[in-house]
Amino acid sequence: MNQQFRTFAYIFFLLLFVQSTSYSQNSIDLFKSCDSEERCQSKEWKILDRFENDFLKENFVPDSGWKNVRTFPIWVNKLYAHNSSLHTFTFYTEFDLPNRFLESPLEPGIRFGEIGETFEIYINGKLIAKEGEISKDKVVFHRTVRGQVYEIGREILKQKGNRLVIKLSGDPKYDHTGFYLTSGYEIGYYKNLIYQEQDRIALVLIGIYITTGLYHLFLFLKRRKERHNFSFGLFALLLGLYIYTRSSAVFEYPIDSTLIQRIELIALYICISSYFTFMSQLFYGKTISAIRYYSVFNVLLAIPTFFAPMYFSEYVLRLWQMGAIFYAVPVNFYVLIKGIRLKLPAAKRLFLGTVVITFTAIFDVLDSLFFNTGLALSKYGFFFYVMGIATILAERFSELHAKTEELNANLEQRVEERTRELTDTLDKMSKLKDQQDGDYFLTSLLINPLGQNNAESENVKIEFFIKQKKQFHFKNLRNEIGGDLCKTESIVLKGRRVTVFFNADAMGKSMQGAGGALVLGAVFKSIIERTRFSAFMKDLYPERWLKNAFIELHRVFESFEGSMLVSIVLGVIEDDTGFTYYMNAEHPYSILYRDGIASFLGENVFYRKLGSQLVEGTLSVQTFQFMPGDVLFNGSDGRDDILLENIDGKKNMNYDETRILRIVEESKGDLERINSQLEREGVLTDDLSIMRIEWNGTVPKKVKIKLAKKDKKSLDKFFAEFREGRQAHPAALKELSLAYFRLREYDKASFCAHEYLKAVPSDDAMLGYTSRMLRKAGDMNQSVDVGERLRIRDPKNVRNLRNLIRAYRGLNNAERIVKLEEILSTTKTQKNNTKSISF
Repeated sequence: MNQQFRTFAYIFFLLLFVQSTSYSQNSIDLFKSCDSEERCQSKEWKILDRFENDFLKENFVPDSGWKNVRTFPIWVNKLYAHNSSLHTFTFYTEFDLPNRFLESPLEPGIRFGEIGETFEIYINGKLIAKEGEISKDKVVFHRTVRGQVYEIGREILKQKGNRLVIKLSGDPKYDHTGFYLTSGYEIGYYKNLIYQEQDRIALVLIGIYITTGLYHLFLFLKRRKERHNFSFGLFALLLGLYIYTRSSAVFEYPIDSTLIQRIELIALYICISSYFTFMSQLFYGKTISAIRYYSVFNVLLAIPTFFAPMYFSEYVLRLWQMGAIFYAVPVNFYVLIKGIRLKLPAAKRLFLGTVVITFTAIFDVLDSLFFNTGLALSKYGFFFYVMGIATILAERFSELHAKTEELNANLEQRVEERTRELTDTLDKMSKLKDQQDGDYFLTSLLINPLGQNNAESENVKIEFFIKQKKQFHFKNLRNEIGGDLCKTESIVLKGRRVTVFFNADAMGKSMQGAGGALVLGAVFKSIIERTRFSAFMKDLYPERWLKNAFIELHRVFESFEGSMLVSIVLGVIEDDTGFTYYMNAEHPYSILYRDGIASFLGENVFYRKLGSQLVEGTLSVQTFQFMPGDVLFNGSDGRDDILLENIDGKKNMNYDETRILRIVEESKGDLERINSQLEREGVLTDDLSIMRIEWNGTVPKKVKIKLAKKDKKSLDKFFAEFREGRQAHPAALKELSLAYFRLREYDKASFCAHEYLKAVPSDDAMLGYTSRMLRKAGDMNQSVDVGERLRIRDPKNVRNLRNLIRAYRGLNNAERIVKLEEILSTTKTQKNNTKSISF
């Protein structure tokens, strides 16, 4: 035990000795009678559940209607059962004074251990004291007091046969209505009784607890991380408040006793929770679940204590006492025993102190439940315990101070060592940073040629920008690296010039994303170069070329087994017609800006990212017809991943996918303004790339043309003129083709259909007719080529599937026939099921 704790113990025992040496003589116990030979027996009290002024007369003698009581405490709810919230009772007893009692110059007085709720005290018919107030059958000022001493006029007393009458009113269901304690009821000299009632130890303890609590709260304000100081400070303050409400000093002021009792109970509940929280934080640095639940339990008990009737608060107190005995005490020992097993500092000392305080607390609980002596031993046990905790915390603080002094003594040397270590570390970090930036720079040099805008077209105007999240400096050059990539090229397919584009986002940050972009750009560059030098690939329709390129890219990234994924929009634009073919692999939807309105294109139609498992079934290509002046935007998800700042200053991620539509409209389709608006909206949190495609060609007007003469001679004349170079509207070519189809001249019909589709490639129905015309003309290869073109656009076209099966039969391709028949059967089943559900 250190010097501080010995000092506290010395002060305590000195006060205890002074308290014990205060003597009481010539006093009359009101709960027992003793003769000259010190033989004692219980004093008889009489009680009646009403009051009459006749009870104060000198000749009054209690009759048989009164109940006799010889044991303390006297609770009226044990003697009478009343359902009302207020009732009046009368207590009666007689006493004799000791010899020569009235000869002393000291004034007599009477002391009550506890009495309430309102009362009037009469001796020999004279009013001695009155506490509390009743108005309109209701107690408006409660005075359930403890340890109060009232002065008695010497002329009122007589040597023998003094009559004590107490008129007492209160809630008959409340335990404190009556005499609550077993002792402390006596008549003696007023000054001696006052002196005996003064609990100097309690006052000293209160001062010590409040000082200790304020000190540790101050430590918490200076060192917020040490939360155990706050818990202990709150515990000490509430403990001081609780002891003060339990002392007789609090009743020296005219305060409603129910307020005092409520404060007492609430302080007790929260005080114990603070104590357990302190223990948990001291040992483990956090509040364990069992203690958190117990704290919630105490708070829930404190809530009704604010406003519930006092008799109900007594039931709440009993519930808390049961919880303290059967839950709180075991949890406390569990924490301490675990601390001892973990060899935590001071765990053993706190365990011994807890044993002492637990037994004193259990005694006080049992005393409250059964004995009612009012001894309150726990306040003495708590003194040693709290001071023990305070010394432990002081030791920890002293150790910290000693370590700080030791550190200060060697501070200069340690600073030099740390500076050298930090300098070495910074040099290493700088070298690693240079190496990393060099890797970034070389990678960016490889990627840059793969992300160029190489489209050359009079009708198609493309521009894009890329802003990667990762910025770096290398040899005084600022650059960026990331996974976003845009690319455009001009190639020839089926003898017609087309523009190929993609906007992609490789998953991962910096080098990982850049690696994906590098692979994507290199593979796509290889596809473009093979197309330019391969007659077979140049002879593919745009649909077939796009689908093959998509599958090839998918297969390449599948080889990485999911470690490299890419979202992409890949498309082909016919320069002359503006007809566009595209596929989306889990990339944000394309945006069409037409006539000042922005809208998503191809919603809910996309495939999984490149590198994930390819979707089973038939891949399809989406199509779109540009109109003059239309603008198509493709962008990565960086356009949506914006950190927005609220009015209150908090930042939240944008979850509104339609925000980009508003930005495009406000920017009037201008790429630079879109970029500026995105930066004004918030902070970009990801790589950002946006591609702008504008088409300014012409589209044949939709007209309905009927040939004036449909006889064979007129048709042949028109056909011959067309073959010789006469200009014809696409609608006229379509009519001519269908007329020859009806005449079963399939060669001429297919020729006209081909010319029509060059001008209007968006006519899926005419594609189907053209494939049938070619099959009937005997050109199975061309029939299959056109039919597969339509199947890529519309995989579930039953009529086209049947035509393809017939064409493949002409080519004796049994394997293909079997596959198409399976697809046809599945498609028919799905359509029938859809019809049934719709019906």
